[in-house]
Order: sequence, then structure tokens, then C-alpha cells
Amino acid sequence: MTVNRGRTCRKTLSELPRMHTENADATHNQPDPLAWLREHREKTQREHAAATRAEHVGTTARLASFLAAIAAMYFLRHTPWLGVTAAAAMLVVFGWTVCRHREVKARRELIDRVLLVIDESVRRCTEWLSLIRSGSRPMDPKNKAADVDTLLEPGRTSSLTEQEFDDLDVYAAPIGLFGLLNRTSTPIGARRLRDLVEHPLIDRARLGRRRETVQWLEQHAPERLRIMAAAAILRENDQMLSKVVLAFRNAEALPNSTLILLLRVWALPSALITVWAVFCIGRGELAWAYGLFALILLNGSLYAVMRKALEGALAPWRNIAPALEGYAHVAFEAAAVLPQEGELDKIRHGLATVADPAVAPALCRRIKWSESGGIMHTICNIVFFFDVHVAEMILHTALPHRDALLSGLAGTADIEALCSLATYAFESRAGGSVCYPRLSDRVQIEVVNGRHPLILPDEAIGNDAALSEDTRLWVVTGPNMAGKSTFLRMVGINMLLGQVGTAVTADAMTMAPMRLITDLQARDNLSRHESYFLAEVRQLRRMVKPDEDGAPILGLIDEPFRGTNSQEQVAATLAVVEHLLRLPHLFLVATHEHRLTKLADEREAARNFHFHEELGEKGMVFDYRIRPGPAVTRNALDVLVREQYPSELVDDARRRLGEDGPGDGES
Repeated sequence: MTVNRGRTCRKTLSELPRMHTENADATHNQPDPLAWLREHREKTQREHAAATRAEHVGTTARLASFLAAIAAMYFLRHTPWLGVTAAAAMLVVFGWTVCRHREVKARRELIDRVLLVIDESVRRCTEWLSLIRSGSRPMDPKNKAADVDTLLEPGRTSSLTEQEFDDLDVYAAPIGLFGLLNRTSTPIGARRLRDLVEHPLIDRARLGRRRETVQWLEQHAPERLRIMAAAAILRENDQMLSKVVLAFRNAEALPNSTLILLLRVWALPSALITVWAVFCIGRGELAWAYGLFALILLNGSLYAVMRKALEGALAPWRNIAPALEGYAHVAFEAAAVLPQEGELDKIRHGLATVADPAVAPALCRRIKWSESGGIMHTICNIVFFFDVHVAEMILHTALPHRDALLSGLAGTADIEALCSLATYAFESRAGGSVCYPRLSDRVQIEVVNGRHPLILPDEAIGNDAALSEDTRLWVVTGPNMAGKSTFLRMVGINMLLGQVGTAVTADAMTMAPMRLITDLQARDNLSRHESYFLAEVRQLRRMVKPDEDGAPILGLIDEPFRGTNSQEQVAATLAVVEHLLRLPHLFLVATHEHRLTKLADEREAARNFHFHEELGEKGMVFDYRIRPGPAVTRNALDVLVREQYPSELVDDARRRLGEDGPGDGES
């Protein structure tokens, strides 16, 4: 791998040009992402054109210098010393042009990938719910050793369950929250992003530092795009990258170090003797054939002793050069642009060590020698123990730097996940106002004009929500399809985004980090012998009897105990809500049960809110706006009339309801 070390620079936050203003929450001061992307694309295309021209010039210069060396030998053949000197000079020029051409080509290929990443962002900004990378849940590798640790501070986290995955559409098809966030190019990066989403932070100080990191990456879009473009070289190399991790972990020194040393010392005399013997045989001195035969027998026997160990040492390094070169490329680019402060400095430091010419670039050059084969490879092994030298060179680089190489892979996974969060925040501004939540010392969550990120921006309706130590529970009523469930999901998903450390789709948001527990769509589970009702009972128990870890809870409940008869449903629901009101946690409960609204009216820490509907000419009309107070409309029987149900059936229903027409309550 060839890199231009002269481009390396270590910049702080103050030295790098900011694309946004200092106030990251002031959406009106932010540039339009789509306009910025298009402008930056034009600039990058100009750079691409210049790099392409330079690459063509380099190709021409390589060919010209090589032909000049041949021409010098031919035209100056009558004065050999002058011809050799001129040819040697041209070959030096040829070598320089080859190195320079590689650098220019690498730059042009990086710009190609920058354009690719820009086009992906433009697509997201114009087609919000388009899937750019995979939205499926990344699976752990079968071999646990193929995974890497993290360089990020762990902090205190909570763990989402399968219930939250389903309720909050984390891995929903065709696109869920993870698919919206995921812009990683490697399996290790995707798994790191998965871990950040599935284990949201409940450590306020740690969450604040995470948010600062994501904000820096969002505000420094050119640097972020460059890192993402560097990582894009590793796409489609998932298995190869896993082999790289395993090669680092499992590398061991060759056994019998004394024999290895003797073989390496003997290699030069052996090669010289072989060359001389072949020269003498060519001159007709056939007696040297016996000596050459004896040398081959000796070397062959010595090589046979080490062959199995050499094969075992070299096998992990074969056919991984593209992934290792890509890794070195990511390390170099990230080390060049990341700041020397915060948790990004820890990542930068780890990747800078890997990018050092004596580490990853040197290892890249050496493992290519392990991929040779054929008859010439066999001859080289017999003559001067080629594989011994290659294995020693690889292990001499890999073993002393094993921890640094593995830490660099961890940093690669971390920076990919963080860039995904920053890219989501940046692109979200194309769909409306977004903000980074203000972190509160009090147990509270307040959302102003919050919108569901998995609804198209021009279709999403904003709503407010506010829970605190004074008002710990909202009872939300209204008809089906009016927006109750979407409202609960909007609050939950924005809470999750805030605790991951990225921006939320709201005008403003204040929150304390909390454990997020949901019961929005319970399902039966035959594999665990759970009925629908039992599954829901077990989900609600997590809120009724929470873990004693001291962390506050935000609980989201939609139509509790739907899996049992109405009388028991009402009794259990009222009892559960009474119990929840005695806990120091926050809850949103969506229901159709009017007796629950009466309970909320009687409790100081509870409030009623509702969604409204109207019966229009073509059916029910919803505005999806939440309003204070309980639902008061009853339109269900009017819908039966509109759909031409028999009049006697509707009259019977009204008698059973105990009224002659619409009255108080909800549909």
C-alpha cells in the first residue's frame, strides 16, 4: 500500500473549518444539507477531474521513462558505460513515476468513493425512507474471536429487548430505525452500531460526551465524508475482514527458533552456491551437478522439517491483502482528520499507530509475498527458504503490534458507527427541524413538535409531550387510526435516538436518560408456550416490578391486557395504572377505556390527552393532533349507518349503549 505521508495532519476542533455554527441546536442557522451536498459534489467532481488528468500523465510518464531506458541501452550500445548510466537514470525516473502514479491513483479512487457517499446522502435527503445500507440486525460471527472490542467509554447502559425492537420498529422491513441509521461499510462497524442502538446510555455525563462527538462529526461534514469514503473500500470484503481479525489474534511465532535462524543464515550462501553451480554447469563443468544435487537434497530435507509449521503460519495471511490494505487506508485517513480531543482523540491515536509506515503499510507489502505459488515458488523454497523469510517478516511486524492492530480495528468499528449517527443527524435536517436533546438532572422528558422519523417528513404530524416528576403519567384516548400508537412510538424512538447520542426529529427536546420499556404490540410466543395474554403480562411486569438499579423508567403502554375478557381487562388495567402512579417513573398509556380517564382526572400526577376525529363525507377524518382532556366523541355507530348496516341493528346497538344518539365517551 502506498500512502502520501506528507498529507498527515493532526487538527483540533478549532483548526478544522466548521460547516455549521457553534449552536448545533439552532436549526435555522444550519445550511440546507441537500444544497451543501450538491455544492460539495461539484467541488469534488473538479478534484476528481484533476486527479484523473494527473493519473493519465503518470501513466504516460511511466511508459515514457521505461522506453527511454531501453532506448538508452540501444542507441548507446557502442559506449556501454554511458548506455548503462543513462538507462540506470531512466529506471530511477521510472521507479519514481511508478510510486507517484500509485499515489495519484489512490487519491482518485478515494475521490470516487467520496462521490459515492455524497450520492448516497443526496438520495437519503430526497428519498427519506430509502434503504442505503443493510437494515437487518447484524449477527455476531460464528467464531467469537473474529469480533473486536470497542475503544469508546462503556458508561452505564440499559438493554432493549425483542419487545422494544418490535414496538419501536428497530429492525422493521422494508426500513426500520437501524436501516435509517446504518451507513457502515464493514460488519464490525454494523455490529458496533447495533450495540449502540440496543444498549442506550443512561449515564448522563457519558451521554453528553457521546453527543459532543457525534455533533463534531456532523458539523465537519467533509472530514466525515472522507472517513466514510475510506471505509467504503472494505465493502463486499466481510469474510476477508474477519480473516484479518483472526490472523491478528492467532498469530504465533514460528517454533524451533534456532533452526529458523540457521536456515535464514544459510539461505544466502545456499543461493550463491546454487547460482555458481548453474553457471558452471552451463559452461560444461558437469561435476557441479553432483554438488547441486547434494545441496538440493540438504535444503529439501531442512525445508521438509519446517514445512508444516510454515504452512500453518502463512495460511491465515493468504488472500487477505485487499482487506488489510483497506484497513490501513481507513486508519490513515481517520488519523489525518480526527481532532486531538475527546473520545475521537482516542480513536485517532489508535488508528495513527496502525497507519505508521512500519505497521499496517509494511504488513500489507509483506503478506503479498505469501500469496505466491507454482514451480518458481517451490524452487525458491529449496534454494533459499523463501517461505521462512516471508513468515518471519510478517510475524516480525504482526506480533509486536498485535494489540495496536486489534485496537485499530476496534477504532474502525467505532468511527463507522459514530459517523452513521452523525450522518443521520446531518441528513435529517433536510426533512425539517431537528435538535440534540438538552440533558436534564430531573426525571423528565419534554418533546416540542416531535415527529416520527419513520414517516415521510412531508406526511409526519408534529406533537408535544411532557412528563416530569409532577406529571408522571398521561392517559391517551381516541379512536383507532387517530394516532395514539404512532404518538407513543414517536416519543419512544426519539428518546432512543437521544440516548444513542444523535439528533431527534423535534423542534426541541429535554430529557433525562432513562430505561426505555415498551408494551405496544404483544404477541403470543408458541416456542416459549406463551399465549398473547401471558406474553403481555410478562412485558408489563417489567414496569410493575422494575429492576432495582435505581434508573428511572419511561414506560410506553398501548391498550393493556387486550388478550383477556373486558371485565378483567378493566380491573387489571386500573390496578396496574394505580400501581404505576406510586412509582417514581414516567408512563404514557394509550387506551379506549373511559374509566381510566376518570382515574386520571382524580390523580394529581396523571393527565388526560386525546386524539380527535370527525365524520366526513367519505368517512372518518383525522388530524393526528393530540389535545388535552379525554376523548368525548362517539362516531362508531354513525360509521355503521354510513356503511348501510340494517337500521334495526344500529337501533339495537344504541339501546345496548343506553342512549338514543351520540353522547359522551369515545369511539
